[in-house]
Amino acid sequence: MKIKGITKELLLETAKNCRSFREMSKKLGIIFNFGKFTPLTCFNGATLSQHIKKFGIYGEIRAMFRAHRQINPVWTGPLRTKESILELAKKSHTVAEMSKYLNITRERARQIIKKLGIEDEVWAVLDSRHYGIEMPLENVSCVFALYFQNDPTNRKFFARTHHIRNSLKGYYAWMKKGKKINHPLIQACKKYGISNLKWEIIKKCPPGELRKETHKVIMENISHSMNLKMAQQTKRRKQMLLKRRFERIKKIRKPKKSKYPGVYYHFQSGLWMAHPHDSRTGNQHYLGYYIDEEKANQAILDWKKTI
Repeated sequence: MKIKGITKELLLETAKNCRSFREMSKKLGIIFNFGKFTPLTCFNGATLSQHIKKFGIYGEIRAMFRAHRQINPVWTGPLRTKESILELAKKSHTVAEMSKYLNITRERARQIIKKLGIEDEVWAVLDSRHYGIEMPLENVSCVFALYFQNDPTNRKFFARTHHIRNSLKGYYAWMKKGKKINHPLIQACKKYGISNLKWEIIKKCPPGELRKETHKVIMENISHSMNLKMAQQTKRRKQMLLKRRFERIKKIRKPKKSKYPGVYYHFQSGLWMAHPHDSRTGNQHYLGYYIDEEKANQAILDWKKTI
């Protein structure tokens, strides 16, 4: 049964701007509902496809749908074009904020940005909004330097990293908090402002050569470097750190000695152990743990009476 008012030419003209039979049926339904030729309910995807088969243009219209889906995918719209996404990025700090405005998930927003081919532009805009500085787009293994643009001494802080982008984010957050005031990088940040922070990749190198290359760069720029210590630890420094560690342990665990023979303090449990010498066997005899050293000594005296 042919629907009144539908012609082959009308179907081909309508299919040029549609992606599916459902979308085409909606457009035709609106046209004919306004013209009062037939009710809107007559136009659904299945009925329309059967009607098109009778005209013998089913394959031709399906090819139009495929071509239009490639040029204008389903996920595109007035708010999902390259220009609108870049404008939205200028008003946001993260992709999550952009996804809330578009009323979609964060992962879906990232997929749309990737499909539009504007990943680098969007990340650059978001980084400048969130951090105030341009961030590297790739996470490369390298030796890099941090410095301040308005510093007249041109001092630089050299460091190494496996992931430059992640490291710069960490340094930015650390300097913004500024807790370790005695560090020269924090002092320079407070003096010249974090907005003047700049970074520079000195040398890209594999992870195995990072330590050696960093040491070399610091030695070459030792006169205007903000580094507190060398990149490679010397034997003397390792011994000094080990000595400090033992001193800290001593302060935490003060040695306790008993005034009674055969009574010892047990560090792990915090109790007093009765462990007297047995004159018969020549070995020490275990008598248990006690809260007070007096109780441990009393247990030793009672044991001696029995022998």
